[in-house]
Amino acid sequence: MAKPDNKLLISGVTFVRNAVKFDYPLVEAVRSILPVVDEYILLVCESDDDTLALARSFGDPKVRVYESDWDETLREGGRILAAKTDEAIAHTRGTWVFYLQADEVVHEDDLARIRELSERYAETPEVEGLVFEYLHFYGTYFTVQRSRKWYAQEVRVVCNVPELRSFGDAQGFRVAGRKPRAVASGARIFHYGWVRPPEAMLAKMRAFHSLWHDDEWVASELPETMDGFDYGPMRSAVPFDGTHPAVMAERIAAAGWTPENLGLLEHSHDRLGQRVLGWFERNVICRKIGEHRNFKLIRPPE
Repeated sequence: MAKPDNKLLISGVTFVRNAVKFDYPLVEAVRSILPVVDEYILLVCESDDDTLALARSFGDPKVRVYESDWDETLREGGRILAAKTDEAIAHTRGTWVFYLQADEVVHEDDLARIRELSERYAETPEVEGLVFEYLHFYGTYFTVQRSRKWYAQEVRVVCNVPELRSFGDAQGFRVAGRKPRAVASGARIFHYGWVRPPEAMLAKMRAFHSLWHDDEWVASELPETMDGFDYGPMRSAVPFDGTHPAVMAERIAAAGWTPENLGLLEHSHDRLGQRVLGWFERNVICRKIGEHRNFKLIRPPE
């Protein structure tokens, strides 16, 4: 499928709501890829905090801020997340869309590779996306989830064609109704969605679950009387001894909670069956059984 003849190569895209209230690393996410994008579209949905002011504070000519509403009638099944992603992409002008969620950050060591691959495949119709490896930080900035229930890869640079649509709850994409054909980039997404102070994590989870459940369910499962979020024993998490993106240094230094004060509630990713199957996949067959992918992985063209 031919890509449009655009003057810009890469358009960064993020939509966000209540970034301040829920402690999203929005500033770090945007700054992490500003060096490799030619424009950055920030779609700020109706918020209860100072997210709009934060989005307007970058002071970089690449960043363009747009405002949007938040339609509660679309919240079931996470549909509103895909709708807002598509709305943000509609403002882009690049050959490629570099989509980042507001809690995803890219390491500076991977930027040159991302730009090089974007240039290499800009005129290659059979390549419709770049696949990134995921590091899901959980509970702290020094532990990552390895449970089989956490996706290991996803497309984050995707061809900007009229047939492009965000899929499901905006985790992936479809091109003309099918999964995009993508090549492995070797680049990483540092996902910090589960690294917040317990109180902020609980507030975020209440808002998150409201996209899938009604208010009665949220009030029952995550009542206001809860004393912070229970991360669970983290049996499936492993230590992280690598380096974080440089833009995260200040936020990580300010973190004030440790694994010792996390809870003991057993989460589904910690259950024995999941842990045994995960060990078998990682150490014996080196692949996930029944893994869902939002892309078709192809060999890089010669």
